[in-house]
Amino acid sequence: MIIGDIVMLNCTMLGEKYGSIGVCYEEYGSGGCSFIFTEGGYDGFSVEDQNDFLKKIGFLELNYNFKNVIRLTEDWRCGYFKKYFRYGSDIMEKDILKLNKYKFISRN
Repeated sequence: MIIGDIVMLNCTMLGEKYGSIGVCYEEYGSGGCSFIFTEGGYDGFSVEDQNDFLKKIGFLELNYNFKNVIRLTEDWRCGYFKKYFRYGSDIMEKDILKLNKYKFISRN
């Protein structure tokens, strides 16, 4: 993944619920990425962890200069990442609406 990738968390962790939206704000090492989520939880994920715990749902360009977690948390509190979370939520809502178009017909 790359900076600006928007993901959905596919489990409960970091004080975040299943389905929480996150955005990649930093790349490191051999494919590792750091993400911040809707409720302010943040962590780094190896490529293996990304495959296990995250589902990429979109991309929105992000020009963020990560300095430290104190600044990251303050930027989250000030709403810096809200448009990314909103964008991810909009994508998820559209996917749900598409699924709701198809009705399963019971053959009893």
